[in-house]
Amino acid sequence: LELCRRVRARAGRDYVYFILLTGLEPTEENQIAASEAGVDDFLTKPPKDSELRVRLRVAERILGYASQVRQLEAILPICGYCKKVRD
Repeated sequence: LELCRRVRARAGRDYVYFILLTGLEPTEENQIAASEAGVDDFLTKPPKDSELRVRLRVAERILGYASQVRQLEAILPICGYCKKVRD
């Protein structure tokens, strides 16, 4: 979780999608702690191949959208305060 916190603390970097692979029971407390650290998804050991494939597809989709947003933000003059497009 500390690695995730450190990566999330870096400003202005590409988004990193974190899938937490754990041997711990997926308790609400563990999930909240991981979520607060910046984890995007959870899998318990040993992961099923089908589950991992699905999660990786979702991660790929989200990273693609994040890339598109960065490209659009570079083109559009967006107000840093109100987040509206400026003239």
